[in-house]
Parts: sequence; structure tokens; C-alpha cells
Amino acid sequence: MTMKKLSFIFLLFVTLCACKKQSTAKKTGQEEVPVKTELSDATTLYGLVLDQNSTPLPGIVFSDGFTTAKTDQNGVYQLSRHKKAKFVFYSIPADCEIMVDENNYPLFYQELISKEKRIRHDFKINKKATAQKFTLFAVADPQCRNMAELARFKNETIADIKVNVPKYPNVVGLTLGDIIFDTPELWGEMKNAMAKQALPFFQTIGNHDHLQTASSEDVGEEGFRKQFGPTYYSFDRANTHIVVVDNVMYSEKQTYRGGLLENHWKWLQEDLAHVSKDKMVIFACHIPFRNGNSVNHVDYYSEILNLLSTFKEAHIFAGHTHYQTNYIHNINGKEIFEHVHGAAGGAWWNSTICADGTPNGYAIYEI
Repeated sequence: MTMKKLSFIFLLFVTLCACKKQSTAKKTGQEEVPVKTELSDATTLYGLVLDQNSTPLPGIVFSDGFTTAKTDQNGVYQLSRHKKAKFVFYSIPADCEIMVDENNYPLFYQELISKEKRIRHDFKINKKATAQKFTLFAVADPQCRNMAELARFKNETIADIKVNVPKYPNVVGLTLGDIIFDTPELWGEMKNAMAKQALPFFQTIGNHDHLQTASSEDVGEEGFRKQFGPTYYSFDRANTHIVVVDNVMYSEKQTYRGGLLENHWKWLQEDLAHVSKDKMVIFACHIPFRNGNSVNHVDYYSEILNLLSTFKEAHIFAGHTHYQTNYIHNINGKEIFEHVHGAAGGAWWNSTICADGTPNGYAIYEI
């Protein structure tokens, strides 16, 4: 599998409407289709997964953000819900459509609200033929702090994406963090700017997407989670597995470091354990790896690189710096390519260029 990076173009991103609207899942308290699988005594979270023909879907990986489990031959997944779990979600297979909401945002998760001892969340996922190729529009650091910058984002970045999406097949959008600039009042407007586009936008959380006044990582993520769901998840397109993580370890008032928390590292290992070694893996995050020093990703640095080296081909996508860098990690005889992207907002919307002089923009990858 080869990847060709096209020019870093004038702005941000949009995706293909081959995605279908997600039907509302049946939950506890609603009429439900009986499951044919006997539930384990340890099961506190489960559900039935059907395709568009009401056929059970086996082999779909589900998670509560802490552990994972596959659906069985009856299309049933079973998990022991972690007490801190906020969502149940699945890893989108390559032979399934990206289910979306009414605004064309990916809808692969459901919020866990019920406090009952055992809860049920069903999903409908449409099957499709696996595409041989797809296109990824990678957008780093829109980082809007006011309505004037948001207007530029819409009129420059999003407008340019609209022009370019029709030129490529099977387009998916992915932001790489710092969607806002410590401005939680803009969450709704930023989400609207990327809504109802010709491509679905997946999202990555950055340091400026954490609530600046929050006293902890968990509280700091609330604004992002309310808009976009889980802060770490995965999906497949063609023969590529894209895993998105929160590698901002936030403590308080912009005090943070790059890395994964222990439970995120454990989840990443479980997620990748379900992935065939002959696949390409794209590890998407906000803070770069590069040399693993204090201004880059530190915690579980070597462990993640070693894990990525076990796959046929691996790439790291990051943002954060507002300038472009390509870096090659040589790990266990394998080259892992790191792509640090320039910012959609360039040098913080002060001009039309990034900190290194390249134009404000986004990257297009044909994969």
C-alpha cells in the first residue's frame, strides 16, 4: 500500500455523501429485537448490531473506551462497562458505510446515560463493497478565537475544500486538533462550519480544545465530547486503519504534556490487536512525536512506535506546530513516517502563511 501526499492547499476540508444517515438505535425502555445470545453474568453493556437488511453483523469491534469486544455470529456485543465510560462506540470496518447524523457528522457512538446495572445500545450499520482506494483531507489547527477568524475559516478553508472534494474518490475529512482557541463559546459555530459538507469530518482533540479553566483532563474534554463524542476511536477505509487518540495530557490552565494516559495506552493496544498486520496504520494525534523531547509526545513514546512498527506500513499524522515537517522514525528496521501538518489558520490567522512561510491550508492524501 502506498501513499501519495498532494500539495498543501489553500485551506481546510469536506467529504463524500456516500454516507447514509444513521437510524436511531433502540435503547433500554424502547421496543427491542430479542438477542439470540445468552448474556454473560459479567455483561453490563450489550447490544444488537444489524445491517440495512436487518441481518446480524459479526466481527464488529465495540468499546466503552476501556476494553473492546467483537460482535458474535448473532450480531451481539458484550462488555463489562467501566465506571468512567461515557460512550459505547465501534471501529468502522472498511466494508461498512460511515453512518452519519443529519449534519453529515460521523455517528459511530452513543452516549452512556443510564445508571442501570445492565444497559442495551443497538446499532444499525450499512454494509457496502470495500473500496480499493480512498482520499484523506487532513486539517490541522483551525484554532479560531473569534467570529472574524471563524469567518475566514469558512470563507477560505471550507470554501477551498468544497472545490477540491469532487476531484477525488471516497473522500474523508480529519481534523488534527486545536479546532478552537480556548473559546468554548465557539464550539457550536465551529461545528456548524463543518456540517452538511460533501465529506464527513472526523475530529481530533488538541490542547486548545480543552477547557482552559478545567481542573482535570476529564473535565477539560467535556466541550469536545459534547460536540463530537469520544476523544479516541478508530475506523478503516480501503486497506488502512486510522486510529485517532487524545495525546494531550492536560492538567490545568494550559498545563499539559504530550503522551497517553495509561488507560488510553491499554485501549490502543486492544484496538490494534484486532488489526491485520498487512494493513497500513495511520496514528492521528495533535502533538507531534519527532524526537520525543519535552515539547513533543513523551509518555509511551517508544511503546507506541514499537507497536506501529509491527504493521506493514505506519504513518503518524499530527499538527500543533503551525509549520510543516516530515520526520522518519527508524524502528526495528521499519521506517515510520511522521507528517506534522501546517495550520489551516496559518500563523494564528494573522496572515495567509504558516510559521514557516508555507500557505495556510490542509493536506490531501490519496491512499
